[in-house]
Amino acid sequence: MDEKTKRDSLDLLADFCGQTKSLSEPFCENGYTYASDGKVIVRLPSEEITKNKDCFYDMSSLLFEQKGKLVSLPELPKETKATCDICGGCGKMTGCSECEGGQWECRKCNSTGYFKDGKLICHECNGSGMVVSNFQKTITINGHKLQLGYLRKLSKLPEIKIVAHPVKYQHYFKFDGGDGILMGVR
Repeated sequence: MDEKTKRDSLDLLADFCGQTKSLSEPFCENGYTYASDGKVIVRLPSEEITKNKDCFYDMSSLLFEQKGKLVSLPELPKETKATCDICGGCGKMTGCSECEGGQWECRKCNSTGYFKDGKLICHECNGSGMVVSNFQKTITINGHKLQLGYLRKLSKLPEIKIVAHPVKYQHYFKFDGGDGILMGVR
């Protein structure tokens, strides 16, 4: 795999990495490189993309197979932007040392676990100060609810198609270059 393809693949996977240490970067297992935030997992058929072999999850329980017809994503409603509630629009934050990030009730930070205007990039808006205000809303595909924010992420993948009927709330999807699973809303 050439360096440009490797960089492009890592850029694509970075959008699907999570905030926790175990999901903060892509990992490889059994001939695939994966990225996940706990709600969506994307995989590309190559272990050459990253050298990280730290897989903390049993990938065998996931249904990486097409069971049903693949359909195009529906047209998604236009997104609206709002000021980030976490950082107040400044894009920076500091974790509270008193309650260790909101682990218990705290007067110092009002139990939010953070302070605005810190040195860290805000995890909610990725430092932009703006968030999509309808991220938590759902959209229904063939009677199954999916989070609109995750569908927006998937819509950026080339030639994206999603299975019309999920198995165990796991919505298999396929795109040019890889595939993945999106967890549905119960």
